[in-house]
Amino acid sequence: TDRWTLSSTLLSSEELRRLVSVTALLAADSKGELSDPSKDTLGTMSIPLTASLLGLRPSTARGSAFRAISAAWPDALAAAGEPSFLEDIELQRPGTATAWVSSWSKMLWYLGASNPQLTAFLLSLLLELGRQAANPGSLYEQLFLKAFPLLMPFLVGQRAGGGMETLPPPLALLPSGTTGAQGLTAMLLQHLPKLNESFVASLTRLVCRWSDVGTAGDGTSDSKLAPARLGPECCELILEAVLQGKQSGCGKLLTLRLRAALAVLATTSHARPLSAARVLRAQQTALQLADRIAGWLMSDFTLAAAGLSAAKLGYDDQRCLAVQTLAWPLCKQLCMAGHQFAPRSLCVLFFCAARLPDSSSIRPAGSLEWGMFLGDVFVTLVARKGGGSALLCNCQPTDDERGMAEAVAVSPICDASRAGGLSWKALLGNKDLCVSEISGRLARLFVAAWMRSVPVGEWPAAYELLIKLCLRELRSTRDHEPAVTAGRCPSVPVLTEAIMFRNEHALQTNEWGNLRSEVAACLSSDPVLLVCTAQMLREELRGRCAVEREAVDVPVQRRSDWQALEAVVQLL
Repeated sequence: TDRWTLSSTLLSSEELRRLVSVTALLAADSKGELSDPSKDTLGTMSIPLTASLLGLRPSTARGSAFRAISAAWPDALAAAGEPSFLEDIELQRPGTATAWVSSWSKMLWYLGASNPQLTAFLLSLLLELGRQAANPGSLYEQLFLKAFPLLMPFLVGQRAGGGMETLPPPLALLPSGTTGAQGLTAMLLQHLPKLNESFVASLTRLVCRWSDVGTAGDGTSDSKLAPARLGPECCELILEAVLQGKQSGCGKLLTLRLRAALAVLATTSHARPLSAARVLRAQQTALQLADRIAGWLMSDFTLAAAGLSAAKLGYDDQRCLAVQTLAWPLCKQLCMAGHQFAPRSLCVLFFCAARLPDSSSIRPAGSLEWGMFLGDVFVTLVARKGGGSALLCNCQPTDDERGMAEAVAVSPICDASRAGGLSWKALLGNKDLCVSEISGRLARLFVAAWMRSVPVGEWPAAYELLIKLCLRELRSTRDHEPAVTAGRCPSVPVLTEAIMFRNEHALQTNEWGNLRSEVAACLSSDPVLLVCTAQMLREELRGRCAVEREAVDVPVQRRSDWQALEAVVQLL
């Protein structure tokens, strides 16, 4: 008797044994197996008692309790302070507590979407178990580790046979929102003690397929939402559990997480989107997930996992290095996945740049080189070979491109002022975006990310490099075939936005052509352009604007681009 815990003062060993035996019978069917809650009300009513015996306090659990089991709540134990009998139960009947907790995970699969209230109640109990399992080596941790794998069918469903489409998991059929079953499940995932490759892959597929991005083509054309979907809040929390769980994420796990991030960024609709509203919702969700990924990439957690915090660099330079060595390679991989992802890649870069130290405060020039990095950014996002610029410069954008542009226009997270750029008032639901305005908004994000990526003391040099790269791109198209030159050039809206940024911040240009190291490193193959002064390039652009003004048979969008540049070129 000296081995009993404090709970033994409430019940004798014999009383506890009888209570546990009877409770175990209530929780099982006639064969001693887990009962189906849709057919066995008695087994369902045992849930509050088993939870209370384990000290999980169902009376304070989140969610609305199922009415049929409210009468079975152990008021007597609650009045006694709801002590935990877990250790006593394990001493008397080893494995009984594990069977009880495991049954909750299995019940979630049985229930499916038939009873959201009971599902939320069970998830609340498992969430409380996860909190108790935070103590390493405890019995609660052992219970949690054994019960959690049984949640997988509920989380990700089961693949259909015969080559049929994967059936929706029960989770995707339940109410969304942070307080519903989906939110509770996502919060439960935050308590995962360990991730493996299979589990990371399963959760990544879950987000990719059942987010509003993957389900944009599911259901009927007159439905605003897919019949089975995960809400954006749930997707963000699941992604957070994958990317920033309890494990440090070094080595192989960091690689797994980067692959998961790329898979989510490269997600497209499972079927052709059914409406413009669905396209917009999909693109907005994609931007929210991209912003969440950017936050992970730039966090102290990831910097430590990648070994960047150990580098002999200052705090500011460590984060700039994270942009160059973690965020940008991921953006390039996303561009390689398809030209349609180039605008999304630009947004990821912008979201990461927005998390760099505030460039409005004077800070010394860092020890990192940035010229070649920014040159690569320009070639990848603006001067893309074969078209597909991140600025969406097609004269007739596709539905997906318009949806992306509209999502950027209405999403506060895409305000360029987040990264020190010029603010652009959100459209507040106005969907009449002209093609030139689409490119202008994306160009503003590009310029903001470009300038934020360097110390403020290097802004004049970064501005010089951007202007000269744009001029080089314009010169390269001058002698092309008419069919090529008749299209829009992404460098034009970038020039316009860069000049407006320069005017806002009064950047000096009197040092242009003095072979500053970062500019020279990127333009070494074009010595003539390298030594050009600001006045020389301004006159060249004014002449080009005059030629474009007189051009005939050119798309109206191209003419609008050049008119916008001509209005500000004097401020170059």
